[in-house]
Amino acid sequence: MLSAGAAGASLELRAAARADLDGLVGLLLRREGTEPDEEAARRTLQELDPARCIAWMAAADGRPVGISTVLVRTVAAGARSWRAGYWCALYVDPAFRQRMVYPLLPRAMHRAVGAGGLDFVYACVRIPWLVAAHQKIGLVRLGELPVLAKPLAPAALLARHRGLGGAAEAAGWPIDRVAAAYRRLRRAGALAGHAVAPLRWDGPDLGEVASLWERAACRSIGQPWSADLLRRRYGDAGAAYALLAVRRRGRAVAAAVVRVVRRERLLLGVLLDVVADDPGDGWAWRAALAAAEAHAHALGCHAVLALDGPGVLPEGTLRAAGYLATPERYTFLVWPCREPGPGSPLRDLRRWRFAFGDHDAF
Repeated sequence: MLSAGAAGASLELRAAARADLDGLVGLLLRREGTEPDEEAARRTLQELDPARCIAWMAAADGRPVGISTVLVRTVAAGARSWRAGYWCALYVDPAFRQRMVYPLLPRAMHRAVGAGGLDFVYACVRIPWLVAAHQKIGLVRLGELPVLAKPLAPAALLARHRGLGGAAEAAGWPIDRVAAAYRRLRRAGALAGHAVAPLRWDGPDLGEVASLWERAACRSIGQPWSADLLRRRYGDAGAAYALLAVRRRGRAVAAAVVRVVRRERLLLGVLLDVVADDPGDGWAWRAALAAAEAHAHALGCHAVLALDGPGVLPEGTLRAAGYLATPERYTFLVWPCREPGPGSPLRDLRRWRFAFGDHDAF
């Protein structure tokens, strides 16, 4: 039911300007189910730099009550490229959700970004009702991407996930100790003959592993990663993305990006992306996954999450490395502006390369 204030407020839909940044950051900090993090909210909005972020807002009597945002990206397939928007940071104040702010706000944004030269908008959405709502306003569903998890401390993971308390977690400690020993042996086997080194995003070695991403991008539809783009995506000092290079006989054969996040009572490692010099080099893939797992284990994580997205790892690699299915799934959608028509390669999810690093979260 609408509050009296929401029912009587004068509502305006418009493009956000840099002067709106503080108000929109404050709106995002009020989102339900998220940890308030002002720096993360500012990163999400890219400081409202119009070259990197297009945001539309709903204002009630001048106060922000809704936001819809796209991150401006280049998406390429070989020599062809598109100017695209990745849809993120959609939020409407609960008091105004019955004022039809959604779907009016994203529709207004869609008309604006189409007129402004974006070829298409795409999104990867986890919440089922939001997927259905997106489809009703014109997004085209391309498929689903499963989230897999590898337990590192299975007893503690179960106890914390179900809220069983410290006593249950302590009782499971012997199980976790055995599991940790087993995981160490498996990682040692996967890493045999390889050396792992953490790299700085502003360091001189970034170019060496950036070339792996550049070659991977040439094989699929996706962002044409470069050293500069990787640095901009992951190199913010407050974001704590770890870059791990895997070398064999001194040459970089693979690399992984990992971040540690807290989700309620759980500490989780998130595999943002992984690349290998040779897509058919199974040892390089196994070593990169083992390096990511070792990093997460050293920081006390209960599990590692990975998106089993298209074009990233050879099919079955995550499951062979011990990753298990979870109930979480992301739905990949596109929203045509000038592209993609029914015959466009952009509508074939199998031709894309999409990892958690392409998503706006984590």
